[in-house]
Parts: sequence; C-alpha cells; structure tokens
Amino acid sequence: MGAETNHIVDWSAIERCRFDDEIVRVHFAQAQIIEQFGPFSTAYESSREYEIEQFIQPAFRQPFQTGQFSSKKHDLGFALMNQLASAHKRFPTSEQDIAADFFALRKSYEGNRWSFSEGRNRLNPASHCDIAWAGALATHAHLENRFSAAAL
Repeated sequence: MGAETNHIVDWSAIERCRFDDEIVRVHFAQAQIIEQFGPFSTAYESSREYEIEQFIQPAFRQPFQTGQFSSKKHDLGFALMNQLASAHKRFPTSEQDIAADFFALRKSYEGNRWSFSEGRNRLNPASHCDIAWAGALATHAHLENRFSAAAL
C-alpha cells in the first residue's frame, strides 16, 4: 500500500479499525448524476455547481454554516488521525476500498500544526479520499451534536 512515512496512520491502525460487518453503500453513478443534474457543460457549469450544492447542503448544514471545508481540514484530519490511531473509527473488513481510502490520507507537520492532504487510493482510482473525509465529517457532526446535547 505504499510507504507509511506520511500516511495519516500506519496500516496496522487501519486494520484495528476494521470489523466483520456489512454496510449499505449507495453510489451516484455517472448516469444518475446526469439524470439529476444534467450533462456537464462549461456554459452551465456555475448553475450546475449551485444545483449540486443545494442537493448536498441539507446533509452537511452545520459544516457549511461554520466555515468552508478547507478552514476545518486541520481539525477534521487531526480528529480522524486520533480516532484511527486509537481504533475508534470503524469500517467493515469486507470493504477493502474504504480502508484504502483512509490509508491514502497524508499528513505532514508544517510549522506548528499538521497539514492533511489526499494521496492515491489504489483500489479506487477515482477517489479523492472522499470516503475518508466523509468519515471525518461524521466525527465532526457527532462531536458537535454531543456537545450541543450536553449544553442543554
């Protein structure tokens, strides 16, 4: 799976997060994207982008309201790195590409903080570590809800 020097965690941490369970996965295939948002056209690129935003925004309302993804990337990556290292993030053993997506995340220490980026997922070449970042957003949403509930 590549050199482990700059992965978010080593492969053994990824293995500790895997468990024998099945999940339901839904993929938006190219045909479904075209059906939902129309074919890509540079003339309509901005309006299509807006339509896609409107489609996904309700699911991620809190992260959109509190700032753009890039401003939270450090916090999301750091929380995810700790969850993976302590085996608190879980995903099915049978879904090898999910494990590879988390492993494809890269970290580097710059100045006084960790910087996180995306590497190549060899089992899903189209991935930009979307599954892993979705896992980080899920962690963020869980923590936000837990702290909100505790304040009540």
